[in-house]
Amino acid sequence: MRWLRPLLCMLLASCAGGRGGGSLASDPAVADVVPASRAVPTSAQLVGDVDLAPGLAVDGLVIGGISALGFSAADQSLLALSDAHRSHAPARMYAFDLTMSPFAVKPRGVTLLTGRFASGHEDPEGLALWQDHMLICSEGNSKSDPPHPGGLHRLDRSGAYLEAVELPPIFTDAFPNKSFEGLSASPSGRWFVLTTERGLPQDGPAPDFDRGTTVRIMRVDAERGEKTTHAYRTDPVPRPADAGQVDEADIGVSALTMLDDDRVLVLERAGVSVNGVFRNQIRIYAIDLRDAQPVDDTPLTPDAPVTEKRLLLDFDDIVDKLTTPKLDNFEGMVLGPRLPDGRRSLILASDDNFSSAQRTVFVALALTE
Repeated sequence: MRWLRPLLCMLLASCAGGRGGGSLASDPAVADVVPASRAVPTSAQLVGDVDLAPGLAVDGLVIGGISALGFSAADQSLLALSDAHRSHAPARMYAFDLTMSPFAVKPRGVTLLTGRFASGHEDPEGLALWQDHMLICSEGNSKSDPPHPGGLHRLDRSGAYLEAVELPPIFTDAFPNKSFEGLSASPSGRWFVLTTERGLPQDGPAPDFDRGTTVRIMRVDAERGEKTTHAYRTDPVPRPADAGQVDEADIGVSALTMLDDDRVLVLERAGVSVNGVFRNQIRIYAIDLRDAQPVDDTPLTPDAPVTEKRLLLDFDDIVDKLTTPKLDNFEGMVLGPRLPDGRRSLILASDDNFSSAQRTVFVALALTE
């Protein structure tokens, strides 16, 4: 476990006392999102949605590229990580005031990320808040020379870069721009999970209309200094209903959200372009890692155990209820505040890729358990 030691030393030290005394559950910023039960949600209902106005800016920076979300209950703020890189650098974190009844988000400010994220070299995609700092995963850069597959990084809450976190060697072969995409910490503060968007090259072929991609979800126990890895298979790429030239077709995992130490929500995002018309498919699945069989760090075989999943929500079932009845490129997902009826909320956000042809959309869901 040498690869994990620097991170674990820091995590265990933060639990020794001071503001970070105890676990994340003792921090008032996250206390109200700790689940009252271990039940997996059985369904999700739409609470509301918000389309941000195109070109909306905060502190002089256009809001866009939202790839991950965090929530602070202490001030009811929604944090949105932007993957601004290359010509859109530096990467940054937007803060929004959040209300749930009615659902609304209002830009409050922006924090710039420093170090390697300021140069435009990294493409940040996942976020986990840990006490007074944060973990951010990057999916790398396919245009660098040589291309690099990204990784896991630690920053403080001011956006200052602290260190890269060493990962198991098997992840060094991840596809650049298809690597580390999903990252989440458990409400208890004991665990975090990390996954790539697409399976590793040695773990099977790219997804197509007949099969999905098999990714590795790594689950890390910061208390015991242990990690387990589980195989998760996405749905196949959805077959287009219309005949024509398929210009693009892909599917992958774009976000993870831990409900507790064992249960995780997985956001599957697919995109198919036919005759120049692009369509997204967005589905949320629930998995339980408590009884899931782990896999080792060797290439996955066709009979490797795959984590059982259960569909929580297909966005095709709610798209007609959205302000703009069209599905966008959803990449961010996080537990929000409790709703007045006691249900937990789940908030998602889409990445507009800083393109005038796409939108930044926030969607709030209520989880029924």
